[in-house]
Amino acid sequence: MEELRINCENGSCLIIGDIEFEESDFSATIFLKSDWYEAKVAFSSSKDRLVDFLQELKKILSEKQGKANFMNDEGNFDLDLTLDESTGKAQINGVLIKSMMDESRLEYFMESDYLTLEKLKDSLDNLLS
Repeated sequence: MEELRINCENGSCLIIGDIEFEESDFSATIFLKSDWYEAKVAFSSSKDRLVDFLQELKKILSEKQGKANFMNDEGNFDLDLTLDESTGKAQINGVLIKSMMDESRLEYFMESDYLTLEKLKDSLDNLLS
């Protein structure tokens, strides 16, 4: 099984694991961990959305600033990556919803660095090739 990992400050991390492709779609599990919460949610989406996210990620890394966004088709997983040129910090935030039928909404925010985003880009490139 493939895994995409973003290690963040203070031991926080975001892991997209159990990734399985089927034709033009994929399914995965997102795992968020910080010093005060852990969350795990399964989601699916089109492969095209992942390809678009990779292109946005490559752009912000080449320009050393900007924002990349991934949201799955159902809208229960949203990931925003922002790179701040002045600080070199990467901000990772978004929303995770376990079930659209209840109030399981978790908004998250983490900070990381440029190198971590480079590793994510390389892993995503390998996964999609």
